[in-house]
Formats: sequence, structure tokens, C-alpha cells
Amino acid sequence: MSPDTPRQLYLRSHQWSSYLVRGLVVFLVLALLYSVLFLSGPRSGLGLAVWFGLVWDLAWFGLAAYTVYLLYRFVGAVERMTGDDRF
Repeated sequence: MSPDTPRQLYLRSHQWSSYLVRGLVVFLVLALLYSVLFLSGPRSGLGLAVWFGLVWDLAWFGLAAYTVYLLYRFVGAVERMTGDDRF
């Protein structure tokens, strides 16, 4: 068992946000590729609808992820204010 606290382990690890932009770009490229390749022809309008639907869902996911991030920052600020370093 490591003597380090979870907070110390987190601070030494890679930040998850460094992978966020790469993941979003890959998701959008794959979504566009899917809508162009598999929803073409007479259903091409449906392809655009699927594309904008995926972007809309991604926007809601981003809002939820940002809310969780803000809550995480708030908890960290409270821990720093109280001096509680147990977590």
C-alpha cells in the first residue's frame, strides 16, 4: 500500500484535461465520417441531422463535464481553506 494520499497521487499524475481536446476532435471526426459514409444518397439530409444531433449531445455533455469540473474545483478550494489534506 502506498503511503501517499489520493490527492498526492492525483497531483503527480497526468491531467485528464490534457486528453480532452484530442478526444473531442477524434469524436467529431468519427461522427462526421459516419454521417458522410453511412447516411449518404437519398438519406443525405438525415446525415446532416445526425451530425447536428451529435454536436448537440456533445454540447450537453460538455456542459455537464464542466459542471463536474467546477464542483471539483470548489471542493479543492474548501479543502485548502480548511487545511484538510486527508483526501
